[in-house]
Amino acid sequence: MNAAQNEFAAYLDGLLQAGLYIGGILEELVNLHRAGEFDRRVLVSSAFLFLDAGHDNVGNHIANGVLALIRHPEQMRALQDNPALVKDAAAEMLRYDGPVDCLRPRYAFEAVELGSQVIRRGDKVYASVLAANRDPEKFENPNVFDITRDKEQHLAFGKGDHFCLGSQLARIEAEVAITTLLARRPTLSLAVGLDEIEWNESLLLHGMKAFPVRVGK
Repeated sequence: MNAAQNEFAAYLDGLLQAGLYIGGILEELVNLHRAGEFDRRVLVSSAFLFLDAGHDNVGNHIANGVLALIRHPEQMRALQDNPALVKDAAAEMLRYDGPVDCLRPRYAFEAVELGSQVIRRGDKVYASVLAANRDPEKFENPNVFDITRDKEQHLAFGKGDHFCLGSQLARIEAEVAITTLLARRPTLSLAVGLDEIEWNESLLLHGMKAFPVRVGK
């Protein structure tokens, strides 16, 4: 995995050095790099992050969300009957089964007791976004998929200084994709049993290895 990441980073570095990008935020980052604001490693890692987060995460958001609709046909019918619900539906999909599981590891500066678990100084700690989005103290009936929830309070896009830079684009992509898919394939169904779906083995990205569906007419 590390070898593949290094090769891809080198590939991106070559594209950036050759100027093979189209304006926007990458151009701004290149200009800041040339002005000495940060070194080349920051430039390349930022480009890597934008591409990774803007591809895998959005794809998994859409796929996981459509799977949730298939598993809850009454919610799918409600969305088909009222496409204006797609904004709330896309937000609920992020909360219910979002594309990010655990954040990158943190390390405890000192020993702390959390619930019944003792975290020792220096221990590696993973914070689960998926678990936080099912917090019963924050969400009523957290294990229920409900596209009519009133407020978007999930943490799928992060919070504060770490809030996702591409959140608005991700929302639009998901809303357009889901609306279009349901309009064109209203009888969409799962082609295999739920227990046959294979999920990626990743603590970070939460998505399926494949999503077999029947599209009908």
